[in-house]
Formats: sequence, structure tokens, C-alpha cells
Amino acid sequence: MTRAGARLLRRARLGLAASAVMLACLPAGAADKDQRLDVQRGERIYRDGVLANGMPLAGSRVDGVRVAGAAAACITCHRASGLGGAEGNQLIPPVLGSLLRAPGQRPAERAGRVPAGVSRSEHPAHTRAAYTAQSFEQALVAGLRPSGTALGYLMPRYELDAASLAQLLAYLDTLPLGQAPGVDDKALHLATIVTADAPAAERDATLAIISRCLVERGPRPSGHTGAPQPWQHHVWQLGADPALWPQELAQLQRQQPVFAVVSGISGGSWTPIHQFCEREKMPCVLPNTAAVDDGMASHWSFYFSRGVSLEAAALAQRLADEAPPGGWRRIVQRSDDSEPARLAADALRRHVRELGISAEIDQQQHEPQADRLLGSQLTERDALVLWLKPAALRAFTATAAAPQAGRVIISGELAGLDEAPLAMAWRERAWMLYPYEAAERRGARITLNSGHWMGRQGLALQPALSRLQGNTYSACEVSVRALQTMRERYSREYFVELLEAADEAAVATAYPRFTLGPGQRHGSRGAFIRHYQAPDFTRLATTGDWLVPSR
Repeated sequence: MTRAGARLLRRARLGLAASAVMLACLPAGAADKDQRLDVQRGERIYRDGVLANGMPLAGSRVDGVRVAGAAAACITCHRASGLGGAEGNQLIPPVLGSLLRAPGQRPAERAGRVPAGVSRSEHPAHTRAAYTAQSFEQALVAGLRPSGTALGYLMPRYELDAASLAQLLAYLDTLPLGQAPGVDDKALHLATIVTADAPAAERDATLAIISRCLVERGPRPSGHTGAPQPWQHHVWQLGADPALWPQELAQLQRQQPVFAVVSGISGGSWTPIHQFCEREKMPCVLPNTAAVDDGMASHWSFYFSRGVSLEAAALAQRLADEAPPGGWRRIVQRSDDSEPARLAADALRRHVRELGISAEIDQQQHEPQADRLLGSQLTERDALVLWLKPAALRAFTATAAAPQAGRVIISGELAGLDEAPLAMAWRERAWMLYPYEAAERRGARITLNSGHWMGRQGLALQPALSRLQGNTYSACEVSVRALQTMRERYSREYFVELLEAADEAAVATAYPRFTLGPGQRHGSRGAFIRHYQAPDFTRLATTGDWLVPSR
């Protein structure tokens, strides 16, 4: 230990002893108030790297590298759950108060043969003695374990006084473990949300995959202390009016609390469900929906992509990159009355302005009679964007005047991708926003990575549903990997952290690239712009590379 570290340690110990004496002399009510304040201040240290006096938390690693503020915050390595993980080949141990005060625990026995002359060694975090207040100070200030050996090089040696140490420990004592909503003495409860407007075939396909996957992958009742609880799956059916969904969701959660929502499907809105998940701090994992509002905060909700919001961002990027001579004059948007169409139109307007495109934006709900001449009024400097579902797109383009100039853009998410019923007369000037891999490529991967499992379950991959089936299977596998890693350490925050590292289990998605990670809530972040290929304009071809918008 350095001399400076020894001085800090002596000061911390003296200060902590004085703090303990003062706290013991306070009336009970005052002590409770001070305890709550300590927890709040400890949370700021842990999460933000800010001390009670407003100064940044500071420390040094063994190689002399200084860290301060957010870079020194405990959450950077030990995560919001306090359950740690790994940084490269470095184990980051858990720091929950209940675990620190108990001796280190060895993980479950590892299977497999060990070559002669080779032995497995335990990490010191698994064999350490229980921490006391004194050894906790020693770890944070001097970087030493209870045994006196040095902690890893990632662990800073902090400049903390006794009050700050007590505040931090008070916060760590509040971090939960083993008790979470939706976990009782019989099961860990999971739900899949289905809305009334979800097409019947898509609803049935989603539920068939999720229910079978969770039954097959889940733990069996064992009766052993500390063993993971079996999983129980529930279907949450919502009514036809999204305005009533918050009350319906709250009622369902009261009747049977669930730990997390795994997958789900909606034919239109998803925003009330997203808001419920964020408000309840409930993980909601990879639903089948295009109605993703990327302007809303998302910590507890994971999505395959940004849906129609991604299409809007990709289109704005392409319009900025490929403006006609003189720039775009008008961007005309027509949308149906669905929430995804409204989200897309609003997002395009926002992204166009953010990218500095000065075109006039004409954004209205589609009226077939009023819009019948829109196509014929386009100039080479105009773009017509149709956020329409198949029935509206078919009816409009079959009867309205076809464009002779400019650019027409349709939403693949809303119009049905390769099956979009765009009239032939409109196709020569049309782009399609296409946030998936091409059908022939994604179909082969989905079949390869999920077809065998589907067959064993008595399910068939259906061409019209294979994209949804592959995504749903991937949603289950991602959730299962996180749940199996979590074992009996029940914590919603920990589950979220494990989901961030479980993207490799998404083996059958419809996307060319799918990654998650700390703070990442959308697995796919790009789209293709495709066009109808001459001379017959019956097949889609890709225009340019996979486009990942900058905003």
C-alpha cells in the first residue's frame, strides 16, 4: 500500500468510527431520515460518480491512471444491478450489500474433463471472507481484499472519506436480490402481450412458438434450496381501444404479477405498452411491432429495430444524400389513420429538418378523393411518401394518376415488403423502405436456424409468416439465455443487463445484422432502399448499401 493510501485509510477509519457514534446518539426518527439521505447520496456516488458535496468521485488504478466523475462511478463496471459481470477476461464481482457481508460463493460445478497435471483455480472473489465495514474501506481506499491481497487492476483506489464510504455502503444494502415482482414460491411468471387488432394467424404463430419454447427451455421443479424457479407463461390479451390498455395492463399485473414480458404482437399501436413497461420497470423483450417511437426513453423495452421510425430516419438520410439539382422542393407525406403511420410521418418531418433539408413539407392524412391527382403534380424536385397499409395503397394507386416525374416512396413495414400491392404504373419511380434482409437470404437463414426446432414442436415454417416466426423464436432464445444465466439471482435490472449480452442467441431474425449491448435497445439499426427492377418492374432490387442513419 502507498503512503498516501495508508493515510486515506486511517482517516476513513477514524471518520467512520465518529460517524457511528453520532448516529447512535440520534433519535430514531432523525436516524431514519439520515439513513434515507445516506442512501440517496450513496446512489449518486455509485451511479454518477458525484460526492455529497458536489465534487467528482476520484481515484487511481494501479498503473497510475486517474479516473474521476462518471468514469470513476461504480456502475461503469458493476452495472446498475450491482451484480457485475465481466470486462474482457476480468471478472467483475457483485457488490450488493447482502453478498458483500457474506463469504464469497463458488459458482456451480463446471462439467468437462481436466487434462492431467492441470487444475482449475477459483477466482479470489469466490473464496474471500465476508466483508466488514473495515475491510470494505480497505477495498475501496487501498485496493485490498479481506485477505490483504490486491484487487484487480480495473478497480480504482478511491479518495473517499468515512461519510462517503458509509453512504455508498448504505446504498449497496438497498440493492435487491432474489426478490422481484413476478417471482413467488412456486414460479417465475412471464407474459406475452397480444392486442385485439393483431391478425389471427400472426397471433397464433407468436403464441405457439413462445409457449413451446418456454416450456422446453425452462427449469423443472426440483425442490432444492436455491434452485431456479420453474417458469409459468401467461397470455395478456388487450382489448380494441389502446386508450384503455393502461388500465387493462395494470389490472392484469395486479391479478398475477409477472417478472417480464417476452415477445408480443400488435396490429397497430404499441406506445401504451411501452409506457407501461417503462413506468413499471418491467423488462419487455422484442415484441413483433413496427410502431416504435424512437423519441421515447427506453430502458426496459427491447426492440428488433426502430420500426417505422427507422424507415423515416433512413429515408431522410437518403433524401439528404441524393437531392436532385436545386435540392428538394416539396416532400409530400400521406398517411393512413394508424399509429405506425403517424409515428413515421412525424419522425420523417423531424429528421428532415435535423439534416438541414429546406423543402416544403406537406403532411396530411390520406384522403383518396382529394389526393387522386397528387402523382401527376410531382416535379423532379418533389418526393411523395406514402405511409399506407396494403388495402389503402392498392386502392389509391390503382385509381389515382400515376407520377411522370419525381420520386415515390412506400413503407415496406406498412405495405407488406415484397407483397406490397403497388400499381404497376407507379413502380418505375418508386423506392421501398426495406429494414430487413432480402427475402431469399433471410428465408434460408431462418429455416436453417429454427426449422429443425419448429419441426420437433410440430410447427411448420410458413412463407407468409416466416419473418415473424424467426423473430419470435429469436425473442424467446434471447430471453431464455438471460433467464438461464440469471438463475436464482432474481433482479429485473440484472435481467436487462443479461439481455444486453444475449444477442448471439438471436439466430433466426429477419435482419442482416443484429446486436445488443449496454444501453442498446434496438437490435437492427439499418435499412435498405429498394426499387422495382426494369423491364417488368415485378421484382425488388437493392439500391445502394445497408443504410444506418446518423440520427
